[in-house]
Amino acid sequence: MKAKLLLFFFSALAIGATAQVEVTLNPQVGIIAVSISQEPSTSGIRTNNKVGWIAGLDARIGGRGYFQPGIMLTSTKTVYRLDDSLSFNEEEVARTSFRLKAMGGYKVIENENFNLRVAAGPTYDILVNVKNDGNTIVEDNAFRSGLFNLDAAVGIDYYILSAEFGYTYGLTNAYQNNSKFNPSAKYQGIYATIGLSFGLTKAY
Repeated sequence: MKAKLLLFFFSALAIGATAQVEVTLNPQVGIIAVSISQEPSTSGIRTNNKVGWIAGLDARIGGRGYFQPGIMLTSTKTVYRLDDSLSFNEEEVARTSFRLKAMGGYKVIENENFNLRVAAGPTYDILVNVKNDGNTIVEDNAFRSGLFNLDAAVGIDYYILSAEFGYTYGLTNAYQNNSKFNPSAKYQGIYATIGLSFGLTKAY
């Protein structure tokens, strides 16, 4: 499944580069903050979410309406707290994932030096690493290795500068069914990126 998604992403970029369409590449970096829709099911565990980072590359293939594939590396952080009458313990967990994007967008405002864009579509997170402080509250295998999401974003281009502000909603449960956490919990979050936009080809 993961190999097919990667093949789809690179095929989309290759088609856009060879066809006579407008193609814009957009390397970018930014911040991301996610929360979990429901608290863990285990009594006494609470979560507090921290700001992480996001970096990668996407493309806009098309004219006023466009296809927006992309691949990003994200690091999201959550603090798990175990607080009972006998002890207090907390553990910060950082999840590193590759995010594949397959969004579609439209330029609400389009001119030579300024664009205002809106986009929406699916994304898929592939978990590549889990790092925690002590592995006493959260086990590494508690998280699902792949997550589908639905994203919506607003973007601005000014000359070669770009910025994007987005919202992501998890469609896949965040935890494994056999973990001690709530199996119905899902991620949701916001992100903001800044980057550069490079046009490659123009439509005839």
